[in-house]
Amino acid sequence: NGSFEYILKDLSTSFYYPFYEAKTQRLYFVANFEEGYGGTDIYYVNTNNGQIMSSPVNLGPRINSPGNEIAPYIFNNSLYFSSDVFYGLGGMDIYKSNIMDVDKFSIPINLGRGINTTSDDFGFIIRNGASGDFEGYFSSNRQGGKGKDDIYGFKVSGEPGLKTLALTGKVSNPNTGEGIEKVAVLVLGKDGKPIKEVYSDEDGQYRFEIPWRDHIVLEIQKERYGTFKK
Repeated sequence: NGSFEYILKDLSTSFYYPFYEAKTQRLYFVANFEEGYGGTDIYYVNTNNGQIMSSPVNLGPRINSPGNEIAPYIFNNSLYFSSDVFYGLGGMDIYKSNIMDVDKFSIPINLGRGINTTSDDFGFIIRNGASGDFEGYFSSNRQGGKGKDDIYGFKVSGEPGLKTLALTGKVSNPNTGEGIEKVAVLVLGKDGKPIKEVYSDEDGQYRFEIPWRDHIVLEIQKERYGTFKK
């Protein structure tokens, strides 16, 4: 005897876009659970030969936002999905996030024009092509289609995604080596204008990822401490 629940059967919740990754036996999906970050979020459940073995796990705030995230797809250790909140071109845009470790993702990067438009672009899938390139499909309601949501195909020489600059570091006491938390790390462009600002964690570690550029300046500062600039 005892109680049990149907994890993926809830009359108050909508479920969308299932994707099964055979390598990890995870079933990814989209749902609008109340405890999410807002709108629809991307989740997964662990399975054993397709039998659900865990409660839903939210992919976290690096992927999910107050808006809507949909259509998860994993290829070559990267997660592709669509969102209507990140710094997109308009509507739903398709993003790529590298899987850094178990449940750790890089900052999502917009796939750029061509794949994305000012309309809704989603449902992205990709595979290795016959001649060493990459090919795939996605859906879009962009102008010039046959109706509302149409399916488009593409072929590219390299995996789509903008080139990025990722940097990790640690702010520490030079005498003790201990990390210093809540230190502001400002990322400035060649013109001195701010691009991004992050803060060190409790161990003094920080990480950021931005669209590629050949010159940046780091300015690290905290009240009652000196300022480091490089």
